[in-house]
Amino acid sequence: MGFLNSLLKGLGFEGEKTEKPQKEKEEKNSSAYQNAGLEVDLNTIKSEPKAFTPLSEQDVQKLVDILKTGEAITVDLKNFSDSEYIRSLDFLSGAIYVLNGKIKKVGEKTFFFCPNLK
Repeated sequence: MGFLNSLLKGLGFEGEKTEKPQKEKEEKNSSAYQNAGLEVDLNTIKSEPKAFTPLSEQDVQKLVDILKTGEAITVDLKNFSDSEYIRSLDFLSGAIYVLNGKIKKVGEKTFFFCPNLK
């Protein structure tokens, strides 16, 4: 259950629960994995997610071009000052929002970006 669902439940707003048959759940989970809150079918990923450590904000712009192709990437922003880190993360977050994707923090300044692959 996600944070938003917990909050809504705590405020008295419970949504309708629909249970899928157990067999269907098991079949679906066998060919997919949970990543960044988005269930991704392994057959739709073009390649193994690549890891990047950009050195400049221009490199971050190039990473958005990669996201636009539908590839999932891991980005380590450890080389940036605090202001560059925040600006770059905001830029990548905006791009992933437009692509209907998800972000998952995997380290101190490391994030996994997964565009919507459906």
